[in-house]
Amino acid sequence: MLYILIPALIVIILVAFYASRHAFQKAESISQAHSDAKALVNEWERRILVMQSDIANKEHSQGLNSLYESIRYSDKSGESEVDSQIESTLLRLEMALKDNAVEDATVVIDELTALLKRRSIDIRASKRGGF
Repeated sequence: MLYILIPALIVIILVAFYASRHAFQKAESISQAHSDAKALVNEWERRILVMQSDIANKEHSQGLNSLYESIRYSDKSGESEVDSQIESTLLRLEMALKDNAVEDATVVIDELTALLKRRSIDIRASKRGGF
């Protein structure tokens, strides 16, 4: 009887150890993805604040403030397909403001607003789950 019970107990302990290790690794990778996404969105927030603080961009202060609020209160726990588009559009906005291209900056601010809304929808949909 003991010859069967001891190996069975060892197998159960090994399976439990493997399952807990796998669960820990998965949780760690999810945590890393969340912190990467949060760092990216925080960087966008910082860049908008820098643009807002520049006196030369006073004409766009309302649009920049709206962008800042959208980014500040956005979901920072996930990534979206549009993150790279937001990054490149943000770079275009920085260049337009640097070149003092008023109309271009206004158009780019509107594009960023639309991309941020799309990002919000994407992340909400990814969290919803389903079939």
